[in-house]
Amino acid sequence: MSWYVDINNLDSFTFGGVSSTSFNFAFKADNLKPFEQDFELKPVPGRTGDLLINNNRKKNKTVNVDGIIDCDGSESKVIMAKFNTWLCGEVKYKPLVFSNDYVNYQGIVIGGIDFEEVIEGFIKVKFKFSCKEANL
Repeated sequence: MSWYVDINNLDSFTFGGVSSTSFNFAFKADNLKPFEQDFELKPVPGRTGDLLINNNRKKNKTVNVDGIIDCDGSESKVIMAKFNTWLCGEVKYKPLVFSNDYVNYQGIVIGGIDFEEVIEGFIKVKFKFSCKEANL
Protein backbone atom coordinates (compact mmCIF):
# COMPACT_ATOMS: atom_id res chain seq x y z
CA MET A 1 0.00 0.00 0.00
CA SER A 2 1.40 3.40 -0.97
CA TRP A 3 0.88 6.62 1.01
CA TYR A 4 2.55 8.76 -1.62
CA VAL A 5 0.72 11.98 -2.53
CA ASP A 6 1.73 13.98 -5.56
CA ILE A 7 2.39 17.55 -4.38
CA ASN A 8 0.74 18.84 -7.57
CA ASN A 9 -2.58 17.33 -6.46
CA LEU A 10 -2.66 19.36 -3.23
CA ASP A 11 -4.05 22.86 -2.84
CA SER A 12 -1.41 25.46 -3.56
CA PHE A 13 -0.94 29.18 -3.75
CA THR A 14 1.24 31.41 -5.86
CA PHE A 15 2.76 34.47 -4.20
CA GLY A 16 4.82 36.92 -6.22
CA GLY A 17 4.97 34.43 -9.10
CA VAL A 18 6.38 31.55 -6.99
CA SER A 19 4.25 28.48 -6.17
CA SER A 20 4.02 26.94 -2.71
CA THR A 21 4.59 23.55 -4.39
CA SER A 22 8.22 24.55 -5.03
CA PHE A 23 8.70 24.22 -1.24
CA ASN A 24 6.73 20.95 -0.90
CA PHE A 25 4.34 22.95 1.30
CA ALA A 26 1.03 21.31 2.23
CA PHE A 27 -1.29 23.76 3.99
CA LYS A 28 -4.75 24.87 5.03
CA ALA A 29 -5.89 28.47 4.63
CA ASP A 30 -8.94 30.00 6.26
CA ASN A 31 -11.04 33.04 5.38
CA LEU A 32 -11.22 32.43 1.64
CA LYS A 33 -14.61 34.11 1.53
CA PRO A 34 -15.80 37.34 -0.10
CA PHE A 35 -14.46 40.68 1.08
CA GLU A 36 -16.58 42.84 3.38
CA GLN A 37 -17.76 46.26 2.28
CA ASP A 38 -16.31 49.04 4.46
CA PHE A 39 -19.12 51.09 5.98
CA GLU A 40 -20.11 52.54 9.33
CA LEU A 41 -23.42 52.79 11.13
CA LYS A 42 -23.72 55.85 13.40
CA PRO A 43 -26.62 56.48 15.77
CA VAL A 44 -28.13 59.95 15.41
CA PRO A 45 -30.13 61.31 18.36
CA GLY A 46 -33.77 61.91 17.42
CA ARG A 47 -33.54 59.81 14.25
CA THR A 48 -35.01 56.36 13.68
CA GLY A 49 -32.34 54.01 12.36
CA ASP A 50 -28.61 54.57 12.11
CA LEU A 51 -26.87 56.85 9.64
CA LEU A 52 -25.05 54.79 7.00
CA ILE A 53 -21.60 56.07 6.02
CA ASN A 54 -20.29 54.17 2.99
CA ASN A 55 -16.49 54.34 2.66
CA ASN A 56 -16.76 53.08 -0.96
CA ARG A 57 -14.16 50.36 -0.57
CA LYS A 58 -13.69 46.80 0.59
CA LYS A 59 -11.84 46.00 3.80
CA ASN A 60 -8.60 44.03 3.82
CA LYS A 61 -8.94 40.55 5.24
CA THR A 62 -6.56 38.28 7.09
CA VAL A 63 -5.93 34.79 5.74
CA ASN A 64 -4.31 32.41 8.24
CA VAL A 65 -2.09 29.72 6.74
CA ASP A 66 -0.96 26.59 8.63
CA GLY A 67 1.02 23.81 7.04
CA ILE A 68 4.00 21.51 6.79
CA ILE A 69 7.11 21.77 4.61
CA ASP A 70 8.70 18.49 3.52
CA CYS A 71 12.42 19.34 3.23
CA ASP A 72 12.91 16.32 0.95
CA GLY A 73 16.50 15.73 2.05
CA SER A 74 17.55 19.41 2.14
CA GLU A 75 18.76 21.04 5.35
CA SER A 76 15.81 22.50 7.26
CA LYS A 77 17.61 25.77 8.14
CA VAL A 78 18.27 26.45 4.47
CA ILE A 79 14.63 25.73 3.55
CA MET A 80 13.37 27.99 6.36
CA ALA A 81 15.63 30.83 5.20
CA LYS A 82 14.47 30.49 1.57
CA PHE A 83 10.81 30.24 2.59
CA ASN A 84 11.14 33.34 4.78
CA THR A 85 12.88 35.28 1.98
CA TRP A 86 10.15 34.27 -0.47
CA LEU A 87 7.31 35.47 1.74
CA CYS A 88 8.91 38.30 3.73
CA GLY A 89 11.83 39.46 1.56
CA GLU A 90 10.10 42.64 0.38
CA VAL A 91 7.67 44.89 2.22
CA LYS A 92 5.05 45.33 -0.49
CA TYR A 93 1.84 43.78 -1.75
CA LYS A 94 2.41 40.98 -4.25
CA PRO A 95 0.02 38.96 -6.44
CA LEU A 96 -1.50 36.07 -4.45
CA VAL A 97 -3.65 33.32 -5.98
CA PHE A 98 -5.00 30.24 -4.18
CA SER A 99 -5.72 27.16 -6.30
CA ASN A 100 -9.00 26.54 -4.47
CA ASP A 101 -10.35 30.11 -4.69
CA TYR A 102 -11.67 32.19 -7.58
CA VAL A 103 -10.47 35.56 -6.20
CA ASN A 104 -7.14 37.11 -7.16
CA TYR A 105 -5.52 38.90 -4.25
CA GLN A 106 -2.72 41.29 -3.49
CA GLY A 107 -1.14 40.08 -0.25
CA ILE A 108 1.59 40.75 2.27
CA VAL A 109 2.72 38.58 5.18
CA ILE A 110 2.07 40.26 8.53
CA GLY A 111 3.54 39.32 11.90
CA GLY A 112 6.33 37.14 10.52
CA ILE A 113 6.46 33.36 10.12
CA ASP A 114 6.51 30.75 12.89
CA PHE A 115 8.67 27.71 12.12
CA GLU A 116 8.96 24.51 14.16
CA GLU A 117 10.78 21.40 13.02
CA VAL A 118 8.43 18.74 14.40
CA ILE A 119 10.29 15.76 12.92
CA GLU A 120 13.65 15.89 11.20
CA GLY A 121 13.02 17.17 7.69
CA PHE A 122 9.43 18.32 8.37
CA ILE A 123 8.75 21.91 9.38
CA LYS A 124 5.47 23.14 10.82
CA VAL A 125 4.72 26.64 9.49
CA LYS A 126 2.21 29.34 10.53
CA PHE A 127 1.75 32.82 9.09
CA LYS A 128 -0.87 35.37 8.05
CA PHE A 129 -1.51 37.26 4.86
CA SER A 130 -3.22 40.65 4.86
CA CYS A 131 -5.09 40.66 1.56
CA LYS A 132 -6.85 43.12 -0.64
CA GLU A 133 -8.73 42.29 -3.80
CA ALA A 134 -6.53 42.60 -6.87
CA ASN A 135 -7.52 45.16 -9.45
CA LEU A 136 -7.55 43.27 -12.72
